[in-house]
Amino acid sequence: SRTIFTREICSGCQITKGDAKAMGHKLRYCTGCYTSKYCSEACQRRAWSRHKRACRDTQSGRTCPPPGACGRTSTSLRGTTACGFDKGGPFAK
Repeated sequence: SRTIFTREICSGCQITKGDAKAMGHKLRYCTGCYTSKYCSEACQRRAWSRHKRACRDTQSGRTCPPPGACGRTSTSLRGTTACGFDKGGPFAK
């Protein structure tokens, strides 16, 4: 199996997880879609105009967060019977 390393950054200001931590912030997932992370509520608000369409599409079930991002099982995600990960969404393998 192959391990892919990704650098965690704020989707708003692009600050890295380490830099955010040094400034007393923690990267947290958007609670609407669980696909984007932000270093602060203010940063998330500034990025909302760019993020809102993808966020709403994810919430409506057209796309699915990566496994484990939301901490829910596939059967409980947004009240559906399947999370859609295997149905060709943007995070499908």
